[in-house]
Amino acid sequence: MKNLFISDQNQVSKRWCILEDDGKSAWLYITEPENEKPVGDAFVYNRIDPIPKSRVKDYSEGPPPIRESHASDQAQIKNPNDSQFSFIWSNNGESVALLSDLNPVAMIIDSKKHGYSKGVALDGPWGHPWDQNLYDRIFPGQAGRGKSFDRHRVMQSQDYPTEYFQLMVNVTSALAGFPAQILQQSYTYESFGSWWFSFGFKGQEFRVVFDGKDGNLFLQKKVASDWNEIQSRQTREPNGADVLNFIGEGIKRP
Repeated sequence: MKNLFISDQNQVSKRWCILEDDGKSAWLYITEPENEKPVGDAFVYNRIDPIPKSRVKDYSEGPPPIRESHASDQAQIKNPNDSQFSFIWSNNGESVALLSDLNPVAMIIDSKKHGYSKGVALDGPWGHPWDQNLYDRIFPGQAGRGKSFDRHRVMQSQDYPTEYFQLMVNVTSALAGFPAQILQQSYTYESFGSWWFSFGFKGQEFRVVFDGKDGNLFLQKKVASDWNEIQSRQTREPNGADVLNFIGEGIKRP
């Protein structure tokens, strides 16, 4: 039976999350930003039966399977496959949860060293027992929104475009009160979720541009055929209120 190695990078924090199954046990990891050096982990499952304390030392070259005294009744998955797993990230990209068939089984919060697992019954080297209240607080309304996997490659979820189009609904409605009219818009998933839209206000045309790679928001004014920058701001995940405040500040400038 094949081992599993599945990873995904968050576009906000630039951290990676990794599910690694070595054939005996599986662990969830979160890394430093921009590289794959783990800084936190959480036990996920054993393929083999939980081991006695006397055998833990036999696994000195890698993370040991969970031992009998720390294992819950959900500590074993004998025949896992990569298609059953998915990741969800917190909004700031500092916390990640692993889902099995859309049910959360492990999570790492705020990139801390030890995570939480439904396979763990007692605090120890395998992490903390599951905390449902903490999961609900860090990942509100996330049921069924995990990023799913096709073989060893991660298929990107629809979370980012969904958030963009919801933002555009909110911004379009609010701009009507200026009054201003949306003229054009564009969203590009392949460019780290970058987007722009233009709008007309008092006979002039403006454009808001979000650079998803560098996390920069720009307000520009059209002069003849050129776009002149009015202001810019660094922000990783602008919401509707952020964008509207940003526009309001810029169009009031002389």
